[in-house]
Amino acid sequence: MKRFFNSRSIFFGSLILCVILFYCLSQNFFLTNYHTIESIQNEKHINNLLTHINTEIQQIDKVANTFIYSGFNIATISEIGMIGLDFIVYKNIKDGTVFSRYNYNNDEIIPLIENQTPFENDLIELFKHQSYTADIYTYKNRIFYLIKKQLNPTAFIYLGKNLNNNSLQKLSEDFAQLNITHEHITQTTLKLSTRLIENIFVQTSLEARQIINNISFYNHHDEYLFSIKTINPRKFVNEGEKTIQIVNAIMGLFLAVILYIIYKTQMLYRRVLQKDKKILESKVEKRTKQLEGLLKKVKKSNEQLHYLAYSDPLTKTHNRRSFFIESEKVLKQALEDKSSVSLVMIDIDNFKQINDKYGHNIGDKVLVAFASMIKDEIGEDDIFGRLGGEEFAIVFPNTQLDDANKKVENLRKMVANLEIKLKCGHRLKFTASFGLNDNSLSHNIDEILKNADELLYSAKHSGKNLVRSRINQTALWCDLY
Repeated sequence: MKRFFNSRSIFFGSLILCVILFYCLSQNFFLTNYHTIESIQNEKHINNLLTHINTEIQQIDKVANTFIYSGFNIATISEIGMIGLDFIVYKNIKDGTVFSRYNYNNDEIIPLIENQTPFENDLIELFKHQSYTADIYTYKNRIFYLIKKQLNPTAFIYLGKNLNNNSLQKLSEDFAQLNITHEHITQTTLKLSTRLIENIFVQTSLEARQIINNISFYNHHDEYLFSIKTINPRKFVNEGEKTIQIVNAIMGLFLAVILYIIYKTQMLYRRVLQKDKKILESKVEKRTKQLEGLLKKVKKSNEQLHYLAYSDPLTKTHNRRSFFIESEKVLKQALEDKSSVSLVMIDIDNFKQINDKYGHNIGDKVLVAFASMIKDEIGEDDIFGRLGGEEFAIVFPNTQLDDANKKVENLRKMVANLEIKLKCGHRLKFTASFGLNDNSLSHNIDEILKNADELLYSAKHSGKNLVRSRINQTALWCDLY
């Protein structure tokens, strides 16, 4: 259950992380592109507006050229609004004549009719040193496109058209709102110019839902004229955000499906692995039990082989090979420790006559009874083995010769008291002879056994049922010679 919840947590955590990561990447990548596109589009709209303003001035310039080259009589013109003008002022330098026409249908120009003379005087005075002017002119917060041209050597005409919010809105449909203001901008993000207007400064402000431009115009003398404020909704960014949200929703759903498939595949794979694991564990456990059984059999076989290789099957004592191996170990350790080791050779007396008289079955019983009694009497560290037939040997580690002599003498007496029950009700007694030696003269097992065997031979020839050792060596030589 805990593992299941961990898997679900990982799944949902991965899904949320992927969605957030994709959302951040899409916001950063796509919105940046939308911002760039919108900035380019906004600048294009501004340039279109300035182009239209420049075109208006050029159109007035064409009208002026018509007057000059076609010989129109200005005095005959009744409605100048028909030719796209809001005022015409004629000035003859020679006689000082001033003649003017105004567009009475334009509400922005009507207030000027009452005070035409100050307007005309200011206009003529401002541009008296220029034979040609194509610019924007402001008079009492009113803005005009202005063209001044020379008709002849003594006469000039001034043609103008009022620029107001209504006419400005007609110039460009790229902006949702255009308004003339008189606010100076403090910071600029863009500087533009046209063929007729050199100094134009733009300040762009990006708000959450709209983009605002403040466009300030300056004349050839760097004198501030007026500003235009434009407002447009941020269509690209707003639509882009909607698109990104839709894309994010689709991608989120897509990622959820992909991750869910991965999650289910992982769970299925985990179940298969768990099932395979259980099967494998069962097989391993079964195989382990089989191997354990085999190991037990091998161990038992090894023990049996070891027993057969190192034990005498009749008397259950060390056989000759095992006895020599263990004896050499004891002698080697005694050499390192500088300790005493005693060894006794034993031969059951008259064993051949026992076999001949009672049979080998009784002879085997004698050997078993003898070996059993010896094993019960000697210590755990003592080494007892059958060298062959009725010959046995005992090694007493860490034992002086006189102590060993006492032990062996005690064993001799116990052997003499042993009885073997026969079928006829009789009891069979037997004795053994002992030859005792130690490692005081040699640490070679063969030499020690050889000397012990000579001592045993002396015991045999001295009447049997005796213990002969290096302690009673005089008796030995008397017996031998």
